Amino acid sequence: MENGLPDHFEVVRFFYGSDKSDGCGMIRINLLIYLLMLFKATAAGPAWTAEPDFMSWRLAESRRVRDGGQAVEYELKMPQGVRNIEKLEVFYVLRPWNLPAVAGQMFGPDEIYSQGLTNEADSARLKLYCGRLARLDLLAGAILDGRFYLARTFQNVYGDSGRSDPGSRRVPALPDWPALDLAGGAAYYRAQAGEELRFHLDPARGAPVSVEVFEEGRPAEARPALLEEGLYSYSTPPYPLLSAPSYSVTRDMVFVARTGEGAVLSYYLPVGRHRYGHVYLQAGLATVAVTAALAFLAVRLAGRSFKWR
Repeated sequence: MENGLPDHFEVVRFFYGSDKSDGCGMIRINLLIYLLMLFKATAAGPAWTAEPDFMSWRLAESRRVRDGGQAVEYELKMPQGVRNIEKLEVFYVLRPWNLPAVAGQMFGPDEIYSQGLTNEADSARLKLYCGRLARLDLLAGAILDGRFYLARTFQNVYGDSGRSDPGSRRVPALPDWPALDLAGGAAYYRAQAGEELRFHLDPARGAPVSVEVFEEGRPAEARPALLEEGLYSYSTPPYPLLSAPSYSVTRDMVFVARTGEGAVLSYYLPVGRHRYGHVYLQAGLATVAVTAALAFLAVRLAGRSFKWR
């Protein structure tokens, strides 16, 4: 309590200023408006309190290491309330890139590895090292409370050390699990906001009971469209944060399919901003114009002139 004002008024006083003579008052109030707009953009979306009933990957870290290899770490998120976990197995398929392409083949022969998980901070983690230029397809399968769950994702890695992950064990083949694959251009490059994503389910297993998409843990407003038997299409709608000029901001997306056999399949992708859909033309031209003006002014202040020919 100060000057008859309750304590919570101090927040307003900070942004507005202690009195009318405070020259920073308008700056502070503009900052408050910006923070409120940012909060609205990040908190947009329907409220969602239900527990997810699927297993999925989530990218935790991807970084270069000193020897030139790349280390990646994923969290395997389990459905809430699971009591009995059986036959949990994790594999990854390493597909080395052919540069340049050999006889039109983008990848070399597949290499299949089995890998264990580590438990950290009450979550299961997959940690991999790759010293090659390759695509990694990650798969995890388990029987949870009597039902089969599958989680898939992929990532391109750009290692150049030539070393392999010391904790991986090469295996001849993958288990006979239900197939859920990513098709189209996004199957080779980082997914972008607004880009069409195509997911392929094995038609031989029968039509799925349901398919849906989750974004940031909530059911997406748009639903995937059936293009043909076993092939579904989905496009991530535009979001304010994915329109910003930054490549580090992503939005977690999970495609979930429930089959007639009772299996629950998921494919996880971190969706980044569209590289070409949001070009800041006016800001770019303004930057060029200001830079040119400053350069010209610096030359004039230095007492030199241009020799026009």
